[in-house]
This record gives sequence, C-alpha cells and structure tokens, in this order.
Amino acid sequence: MCHRSCDCLSSSVLIDYISMAEVFATVRHIWQHIVVNVLLGYLLFMLNHVVYRQLLITIAKNMSLNFTGSKQQKAFLRKLYIAYLIDSERHNLLSLHKLTEMPRRTLQDAIAALADLAIECEFVQDGERNNAGYYRINHWGAIERNWVAANLEQIISELN
Repeated sequence: MCHRSCDCLSSSVLIDYISMAEVFATVRHIWQHIVVNVLLGYLLFMLNHVVYRQLLITIAKNMSLNFTGSKQQKAFLRKLYIAYLIDSERHNLLSLHKLTEMPRRTLQDAIAALADLAIECEFVQDGERNNAGYYRINHWGAIERNWVAANLEQIISELN
C-alpha cells in the first residue's frame, strides 16, 4: 500500500477521507447535542420537582381545612396524624394504640400505607425480641410536617 504522501492517491480516496472526517465531526456534534439535551432535561425535571413542592407548600399554607368526612379523607388524615406522632417521639404499635385508642390493625394498615404518601417510615429494632423497637420517619415526602403540626387539633377533631 502506498504512503499517504504518495502521488498515487486518487481523488476518490481523498473524497472518502474528507467524508469520514465530516462524518466524525457530525457525529461529535450530534453527541454534544444529545448530552446537552439530556442534561437540560434533567435540570428541568429537578426544577419542576422543586417548583411543584413549593407550590404544594404554598397551597397548604393558604388553604383552609374544609373536611367532608369521607372515608378517603379520614384515612388520609389518620396517616398524617400517625406519621406526626411517630416523628414526635419514639412509638411502637402498643404505645400508638394506647395514645390514639385506634385498633391495632388500623394502625398497622395506616403505617404500611404511609408509603402511598411518599412518607418513609421504618421500624428500628431495639432489643432481641422481634417486636422490640420503635417506628421512625426518615422523610416526609411532599407532606409538610409543620403544616400537620399547625393543623393537628383540627385533624384530631375530624378523626374523633
């Protein structure tokens, strides 16, 4: 095969060489656009998440509590109340049962359903016995804990 500086290079080889360089340049350009668009998409997603959370907080601060007494609303308020109690001090199922006078099964169902509200709750094993321990809230999700605290009396009265 001839060396690159050789006179025997045909014009078609030069055209192919130039075309490949253009192809690589085009691919690099497209790749840069993809990376930029993915990064912009991610940033917009994160921005929308923050804006959405701020919107929920603003609505929650300004809304008045208009309870309808529906089963769904009571279940929602029960979850908020239990999450608030768990986050306020160490509770296990027995202490929650004594404090709220709710049936144990209702408490278990409500604690299990906290994940539906994106509230992260876990049971922390504290001792050798299987049920020795307490519940802990790790993250409130989109729920504002301060709003629950500010409206706790209304929540409790609606549940009774």
